Amino acid sequence: TSQSRNAVWVEHRFAEDFVNENEILQLVRTLENHGIRYAFLHTGPFETDGTIPSSRYKAARRFLQLAKQISPKIQWHAWLGQKRSLLTLDQEATRSNIVAQVAILTQLIGFDGVHFDIEPLQKQDEPFLQLLDATRTLLKDQKEISVAVDEWQPRWLSRILSFDSFVEGSFLKKIAEFSDLIVIMTYDSKITNPLLYSWWVEQQLVYS
Repeated sequence: TSQSRNAVWVEHRFAEDFVNENEILQLVRTLENHGIRYAFLHTGPFETDGTIPSSRYKAARRFLQLAKQISPKIQWHAWLGQKRSLLTLDQEATRSNIVAQVAILTQLIGFDGVHFDIEPLQKQDEPFLQLLDATRTLLKDQKEISVAVDEWQPRWLSRILSFDSFVEGSFLKKIAEFSDLIVIMTYDSKITNPLLYSWWVEQQLVYS
């Protein structure tokens, strides 16, 4: 049952292209009608050194100003992603570049927070936790941090099925120490039965 705290990923062009104001109005009204509280606007991806060319989000400030006038209740997070293998998080310079980018997007552009979507996270990914720690130190409680993660699975099941793309509960707890929201990517599960899929998503919340 929807509690009007739903979330959605929003395509990149609203950050980079100066779209028609009426289209922005229609988008925001649609989000309102579906009980969307958090909207993750695609703003990346990161370059390998953790930077993002400003041209990729040149329309974001205008978009956010208009969107917030239409609906102040919706929280807009900058959706920042990259393949983990391409992002050198183990280097302090890269993490510093990301934090600097977060400062620009939240303090100058006007995002209410950041949404990290770095896939897949390594098991007990210490450099990523260091990034979250540095980001929280920057934002304090003034802006939000959300993190997209792979689904939780029992370790024994992952071993049997040879799945590497999963997040252990202990790692999720560490992520939660720095985050306001954790978004578990339960799509592409290949579960076709609605009741079984609902049960599976529920288990993600229970065990995560």
